[in-house]
Amino acid sequence: GRLIDHLHSTTIHKTPFAKLVKGTKVLVLDETDRLLDMGFKRDIDRILSYFSPKRQTYLFSATSPPGVRSVMADCMRPDFETIDCIHDFDPATQTNAQVNQRYVVHPESMQIDVPIQIIRNIMDSDPNHKIMAFFPTANMTSFYSQIFNFHLSRPA
Repeated sequence: GRLIDHLHSTTIHKTPFAKLVKGTKVLVLDETDRLLDMGFKRDIDRILSYFSPKRQTYLFSATSPPGVRSVMADCMRPDFETIDCIHDFDPATQTNAQVNQRYVVHPESMQIDVPIQIIRNIMDSDPNHKIMAFFPTANMTSFYSQIFNFHLSRPA
């Protein structure tokens, strides 16, 4: 949304931003599958329309569902190449069996309390704990880090 706003209304040194991006030589689309999951297909298409088709495009995605393949077909050259970094049949890419993994599904109303309680329980039960928690945004990661570091006096 913010990029579209810039494309429509930002001017740099008397030149519209939309005109400046036409000369872009490399375009990077990161987390494409997540963007599509959040309903941004129309926005991606609008943004792509501002860039020269002669650019080089890098598209990164953890998964390759039909929507991602459709974006690839729309924004990349016909002879584009894909690189699969994780092969389901390759044991070297699988999670180590000794790494304990968990996930929890909870109501949205408990999105702050549940992760804090789970992480605190692990910290309390194992003095040598090692925890890696993933949150959907950098702001949310920072938020939880501040809670543990400053409000709960538990270094994170």
